Amino acid sequence: MSETAAKPLVNRRTIRVQWGECDSARIVFYPNYFIWFDEATAALFEKAGMWRRMVVEAAGVGTPIVDARASFMIPATYGDELEMESFVERWGVKSFTVRHRLYKDGQLAADGYETRVWAMRDPADERRLKATPIPEEIKARFRVP
Repeated sequence: MSETAAKPLVNRRTIRVQWGECDSARIVFYPNYFIWFDEATAALFEKAGMWRRMVVEAAGVGTPIVDARASFMIPATYGDELEMESFVERWGVKSFTVRHRLYKDGQLAADGYETRVWAMRDPADERRLKATPIPEEIKARFRVP
């Protein structure tokens, strides 16, 4: 099966909006969406069998964010249940984009993404990360036939 015909691995989760996640207008304070995006990316990597490998076994690997955006269509408030789906939408040579969609009562409430780079410890300076090509075997873990 060709890469273009393969479906992306999707992680789904339910988020129940907590009181402390809302602002004075009683809607979700927008930075919380980015916290949820980050948690969902970690869960997606875990589902692909990569999180432990990256964090524990290959301690030099990181996926820093270089761009993050979101659009909000329907407000969410305390007690709402949001259904969230996350998947890698685009693979580049050294970067990838994770798409996050949140649904409220079956309607798209928020749509966002994170663009991240695949990075390793810089051999010239251990305190820094350096973008490196994403191995094909890693990309393959995020596709389902």
